[in-house]
Amino acid sequence: MTMNNASFGSWPPGGRASSALGTVLRCALVIGILALGSAPARAQDVDLPSPADIAALQATFPLSLADVPDHVEAAFLAAEGHDFWSRAREGRPTLIARQVVGQLLRASGQDPTHAWGGEERKMVGDLTRALPPEEILTIYLNLVFLGRDATGLAAASQAYFGKPVSELGVSDAAYLAMLVKAPLRYDDPDNAQDALERREYVLKRMAEAGTISDAQLAEALAAPLP
Repeated sequence: MTMNNASFGSWPPGGRASSALGTVLRCALVIGILALGSAPARAQDVDLPSPADIAALQATFPLSLADVPDHVEAAFLAAEGHDFWSRAREGRPTLIARQVVGQLLRASGQDPTHAWGGEERKMVGDLTRALPPEEILTIYLNLVFLGRDATGLAAASQAYFGKPVSELGVSDAAYLAMLVKAPLRYDDPDNAQDALERREYVLKRMAEAGTISDAQLAEALAAPLP
């Protein structure tokens, strides 16, 4: 059998049609390389900090749950987890536990976006079983980001109102609680109306839950934004 010498020559073989084919193939190769370069990186493994590391982190917290007035706790639960206590006491996952997983991963230098799907659900379940609800809520309140470079309720109380958590009023608490959803957006003066509406939402949920009276609701709704 005679082999075509062009098979071993430069690619593509001579001729207009072959040259066009070579151009197409080179383009396809470049596109393939670019596609590989832009493909999303495989998710990295992430793990919850060990119980010892979580305990060490808790030892640095400025607030215990006993330091948080009832109406302040109620404001955050109205905004982020009205069913927290009922679900947590039954050993069921909660939105706040899910947020705490992200907070703990971030505090330990890991990227929470690498925890998703079944892996995230497993970590939320593990955390719910490992820690009592009081500790989960305490971690949440100490690590929640509320804007103005304030991580944690104690720092935010000073940043926005210049006073300790123990002195926060109902409207103060509702304002801080509503920031959780989008602190940079709601703290922008250009979005003051959105902030008022979000604060009103939190206050009305507090009233519906019976944690504040109608008189407290009316007074808090009339309060100016910080």
